[in-house]
Amino acid sequence: MNIVEIIKKIKIIPEPKLLQLYPPFLFIGLKVVDYTDDLRQIQLKLPMRWYLKNMHGTFFGGVLAMICDPFPAVMIPKFFKDVDVWTKRIEVEFLKPSRTSIHLKVELSNVDCRIIQEKLDACGSAVHDFYYAFTDERSREIARVRNSVYVRRRRSLLKSSS
Repeated sequence: MNIVEIIKKIKIIPEPKLLQLYPPFLFIGLKVVDYTDDLRQIQLKLPMRWYLKNMHGTFFGGVLAMICDPFPAVMIPKFFKDVDVWTKRIEVEFLKPSRTSIHLKVELSNVDCRIIQEKLDACGSAVHDFYYAFTDERSREIARVRNSVYVRRRRSLLKSSS
């Protein structure tokens, strides 16, 4: 049993807050500022730090891509048991530079769940797109994200049902 599993079992830290301890997120200072109890929605904040700035004094684009990558893949298994989830594609459209902290809100809606379930029932796998946006301290949209995830039933379940 690893340290994350131990912390989850004894519930020292709420699971969404554990994401802050993931080494890349810990290093850059990503904070989980709010989340729903069912983990269908999570809000994040990344403060501007000197080592996250590019030559123009704004966030490196790769930092934004790194942040938006794992969240749908972490949220989906909470609602679909015995599935594997991977990020298939991330597209980040940069709209304007930011020199302040940035915010990101990721949501797994009932519609998302229904669409994924229908695809899983029909063929055992699904590719689903999530859309969200980074905003700055003044709530201005600075980047739009399309995160495509691949979801499939676990192989052991597929073999046993045959």
